[in-house]
Amino acid sequence: MITITVPLSEMCSFRHGGTPSKSNPEFWSGDIPWVSPKDMKTTLLLGAQDSITLKGVEGSATSLVPTGSILTVVRSGILAHSVPFALAGRPVTFNQDIKAIQVTDDRVTNDYVYWFLRSKEPEILARGVKKGATVHSLQSGFLEGLAIPILPRTEQQRIVDLLSRTENILCMRREAEQKAKEIIPALFLDMFGDPSTNPKGWKVRHLQTITLAVIDCPHSTPKFAEEGVLCLRTTNLGIGNWQWSERRYVSEGDYLTRTARGRLEVGDIIISREGTLGIGAIVRPEMRLCMGQRLVQIRADSRVVTAEYLLWYLLDLLSPQSVEKHLAGSTSKHLNLSLLRTMAVPVPPLELQERFAALTMEAQGLVESQRQGLDNSQDTLQSLLAGVFGGG
Repeated sequence: MITITVPLSEMCSFRHGGTPSKSNPEFWSGDIPWVSPKDMKTTLLLGAQDSITLKGVEGSATSLVPTGSILTVVRSGILAHSVPFALAGRPVTFNQDIKAIQVTDDRVTNDYVYWFLRSKEPEILARGVKKGATVHSLQSGFLEGLAIPILPRTEQQRIVDLLSRTENILCMRREAEQKAKEIIPALFLDMFGDPSTNPKGWKVRHLQTITLAVIDCPHSTPKFAEEGVLCLRTTNLGIGNWQWSERRYVSEGDYLTRTARGRLEVGDIIISREGTLGIGAIVRPEMRLCMGQRLVQIRADSRVVTAEYLLWYLLDLLSPQSVEKHLAGSTSKHLNLSLLRTMAVPVPPLELQERFAALTMEAQGLVESQRQGLDNSQDTLQSLLAGVFGGG
C-alpha cells in the first residue's frame, strides 16, 4: 500500500507566543499557565512556573491554545542538544520562545502528530537548528515543511498506544532510578545524622588531619587528543557517581605531565572546585584517569575514615544550599582550599563507616541496574520511533 505524505503545514496551524508587560500587575499571577522553555521538561503540560490573567492574554502577543495542542521550543540554548515537545494537558499560553501546533485536519490526531514530531528530533537537530553563540533557534518554516505520513486512524491509534506504553515504562524506570539515588543520602542521615549539626556528637577533626592529600588540579589547560588517557572534567562528576556521556582524552606524554602534580589512585575522592558544586565521585580500580581543571583530589587516610563516608559528608556540606561559606572569589566563585583543609569533619567509629561503605556499594549497584534499565528503555523508544516513522 502506498502511504501518502503531506507537509505538516497542510495539517496544522502554527502559533507564536508573547510576553505580557511585566510592569502591569493585572497581567500576572492569574490562573492561566504561561509556558516558557524552562517548563518544557515534561511531555504533558499541566501547569507552568508562571501564570497570567485573561487581561494578560488580551493585552499581549501571547496565544491561548486548547488542551491537546503541541508545544515546542523554538529559541533556547537547549536546542544545542535536544528539541523538547509536549502536549498541553489544559489550555495554556506561552512566550515568544515557544511555538504551538494545532491539528486542523481530521485525517490526523494530536497524539499522532506529537509522536511524529518526537521521531523527527534527530533530523531537526541536524538540519533545522540555527546555531548562535549561546542561544540557538529553529529555522523558520522547518517544522511546517516536514512531511507526515497519512495513515488510517486505526493505525495511528495503534502507533500512539504502542509509543505511549513504551514511554510510560521509561517514566517508571526514571522514577525508580531517582528513588535508588535517594537511598544513600537517606542512609547517611540515618547512620550519622545531619552533617551540619553533628547530632550524635562524634569527635570532630580538621579535614587535613584525616587525609593524606588535598590537591588542587593542574592549573594548565589540558591538550585534548583523539585518544589516550581519559581526562576528568566536572561534566564527568555526578552526586556520588560518574557521568561518561562526554569523554575527553590527553596523550600519554600530557598524562605524565599532568600527573606530576598528583597521580590518581584507587579510592581517591574527586570533587568539583568551581562551576557546579556538590558533585563528586570515587576513583575505582578499573579507571586510568588524569585530572582536568576545576577539580580537587582528596585521599582519605583509611586508618581514620573511609572514602565513602568522607565523600558523602562532603557532598552534603558542599551542596548548593550549604557551600557558600567555603567559597572564595568575587565574580568566579570557587572552593577555597585552605578553608577546605581546615573544614571540621565529624569522625564516627571506623566500623560504622565501613558498614556504611558496604551498604553504599550495594545501593550503587541498584542505581547502576536501574540506570541500565532506563538506558534500555530509552533505546527501545528511539528504535520504535525510527521504525514507525522511518527515523530522522
